[in-house]
Amino acid sequence: MNPFSNIPNFPRFSRSTHEERSSRPDIEDVDYQEVKSSRNPTGNDKNAREKQLLDEAFSHAAGLMKKAPLSGIIHSLIWVEGAKWADDHHKSEYTTEHSWLSAGREALHKHLQDMNPEALQDPVLMAILFVSFTLGAKWAESHPANG
Repeated sequence: MNPFSNIPNFPRFSRSTHEERSSRPDIEDVDYQEVKSSRNPTGNDKNAREKQLLDEAFSHAAGLMKKAPLSGIIHSLIWVEGAKWADDHHKSEYTTEHSWLSAGREALHKHLQDMNPEALQDPVLMAILFVSFTLGAKWAESHPANG
């Protein structure tokens, strides 16, 4: 006895040929249309997000800017890099927060390797830069683009 023999044949799921489907007026072919993800801003959205990140970074560094302008600028730039990285690497894509932060640390190392490899030699500077990067990444994660 076949357990599937008692299942009724539903017309919607029946195996019809192309000719049978095209002869039915209730079935219509439509053109493919790609739906863009809201997580990938383009054009004005991307520019607006970048402005939002810059404004927020300089807002966070306002006190530091008054005391040590160069340090404030560096903090802001690394903060923005962390936020941009987080926009493309959401915490939910990683198994733990530690793995997300480790991936962020690797991204920061790569960024610094491209810009200023000497910075990688100073562990104190690297710790400070990683804090700035992480603050930006965590802010971006809690304030997602388009949200």
